[in-house]
Amino acid sequence: MGTLGSLGGVGRLNDDRCFVTRLEYWGQVASIAQAIATTIALVLGAWWFREQREMYPHAQLEQTLQVVPVKPGLIAVEAHVQFDNKGMTRIDLTHANVKLQNVSEQPYQYSKLADLRGPPYWQATRPPQSSIAPQFSEGELRWPVWNQFDGPIDHLVEPGETDILVFTFVLPCRSLTTDKPSKPHFVRVSTDVLKPKDSGGKILAWKARSFADISNACRGKKDRK
Repeated sequence: MGTLGSLGGVGRLNDDRCFVTRLEYWGQVASIAQAIATTIALVLGAWWFREQREMYPHAQLEQTLQVVPVKPGLIAVEAHVQFDNKGMTRIDLTHANVKLQNVSEQPYQYSKLADLRGPPYWQATRPPQSSIAPQFSEGELRWPVWNQFDGPIDHLVEPGETDILVFTFVLPCRSLTTDKPSKPHFVRVSTDVLKPKDSGGKILAWKARSFADISNACRGKKDRK
């Protein structure tokens, strides 16, 4: 009887070991399955993110300015905005904001602004002191605006293609400066081409900024650029 009891105990021990072994086996299987599922999820997530990113508009904006005399005292400043579609989806350009700005110390007293440093400089407001209009848009100085195009455009740019947007401003020299015509004087063109609205409806834009010396054109000489 003792021998049979011992054999029974050994059998139960073997059964327990087999049960433990099966648990370990299925535990390993579950771990492997979880690892595979995690890997698949990561791969699918990366693929989905890439597909989504590829559907976003990607473009590069380059701007050049031409300044030419029209007649004595009258000039034309023309902005050529080259739009390169660098993405994989067609881009529908529907709106642009293009400002011709006068690079002048007045009327916003930039000489006083130049005396400031740190937060008082970046947080300065336009005169008079009661004004709440800031001197800066983020870190960009808000130059006086002489003329502005703010309206619809109609350009469809396929992936890999380039289009040119042209904006022409005609202006009299005397309206920009009271300095002698022989002195250098500059204008600035600020261009924002609005991006298609994202799912959140946030309005973003591709941006380009350029300065141009108009003094030669005001003297009747064509800009060499």
